[in-house]
Amino acid sequence: ESNALLRANLERAVQHLREGEETREADCAAIHVERAARQEQGRLLALQKEDAQRLRQHISALERDFESILRVRQRLEEENQEQAGYIAALQRAPPPLASTPLS
Repeated sequence: ESNALLRANLERAVQHLREGEETREADCAAIHVERAARQEQGRLLALQKEDAQRLRQHISALERDFESILRVRQRLEEENQEQAGYIAALQRAPPPLASTPLS
């Protein structure tokens, strides 16, 4: 009976050790998962920053293109007004004198 009690206590002790080992392994695994999650979060944050920087650069380029287009449009409008002025002046001018045929 003493051996049976000793054996039962020993089995319980072994079981507790196994559970402790499993808990320690689970804790280690949880720590590794947490570290990996933090690294991934950092990587994603860095990618977001890079994407934001590229987006700002694209926006700046588009703004420069838009300003250039506005300048070209303004210049074309001015040229059109100038041409319209020439056309109006030509339309108001008296017709050229008819040349007289030499006899």
